Amino acid sequence: MNELASGYILRHPAMDDISKVVALIDIVSEAMGDEGVSITEDELEKFWNSTDSDLNTDFWVIESPQGEIVGYEEFENRFEHCALAGDGYVHPAHYNKRIGTTLVRQLVERAKLEVPLAPPNYRVFVRNGFGAREINALDMYTELGFEISRYHWRMSIDLTELPDEQALPDGLRIEPFDIAKHDQKLWAAHHEAFKDHWGHVTRSYDFWIEHVRGFAEFDPNLWLVVWDGDEIAGYALNRRKGQLGWVGTLGVRRQWRKRGLGYALLINSFRALYSAGLKQISLTVDSNNPSGATRLYERAGMSIANEYVVVDKTLRDGDEPTDG
Repeated sequence: MNELASGYILRHPAMDDISKVVALIDIVSEAMGDEGVSITEDELEKFWNSTDSDLNTDFWVIESPQGEIVGYEEFENRFEHCALAGDGYVHPAHYNKRIGTTLVRQLVERAKLEVPLAPPNYRVFVRNGFGAREINALDMYTELGFEISRYHWRMSIDLTELPDEQALPDGLRIEPFDIAKHDQKLWAAHHEAFKDHWGHVTRSYDFWIEHVRGFAEFDPNLWLVVWDGDEIAGYALNRRKGQLGWVGTLGVRRQWRKRGLGYALLINSFRALYSAGLKQISLTVDSNNPSGATRLYERAGMSIANEYVVVDKTLRDGDEPTDG
């Protein structure tokens, strides 16, 4: 059933659509209060070319009657064919054309193909999200059988001067990140640190190489890794995101929590990013984060810049997907 308004066309993208899709994401991000936060052309190209995605089955665009790309959706198998995810955008000037509904229906139908491949005991679900300023999005997702599962925040700070260095807890030290020496150990430490966080599943080391330290603006000089002897205690995977400094992931392993390490990592991340010329710094966080991260970020002077709604549609009941 084609629900699109007359003249609009649904298709899979081609590689030469990248700049048009990024332009769409920029427009939507700016309209939703996230100017400068969206993906780069290099990042999108890497995702489209990744070994676990297929441009002909996992991505969709919608063209307007004038040939402009005004809608985009992507599908990702996050874990074991049961934790599935989408990410979509609709041009604000083309609302009420059933673009979002059409794209999310495509996402759900694609996700259903994973159900027979998933472990039989796991719940199979597809997850998507939208900015809280998209006032009609919730009605659309509800119509399509999604339910709210979580809220996330983007928190931000504008620095006017280099913060003072924050001392680490006794016995801990920062070493420059060395890919050959530290990479696989950091991958393991990351998954241990986030094991008890909502929605976390262990991604393979190959995924880490391709998607975490493989993004276009990866700069190992911005990554902070804290050691206790030969054990990683905590880390901050900082990066440049356009003109923003971005604290991509900040984690502290359980054994080293409640000693001030998270706060020290955050402030020293501000220093590293500021020294790289990045004075506006952001991160995203689960608003119900069990480790108290939101309070830590507020203590460091960050405030909520935007809110996002996370929605799920269950395709098969079962236990929550977990890697143990």
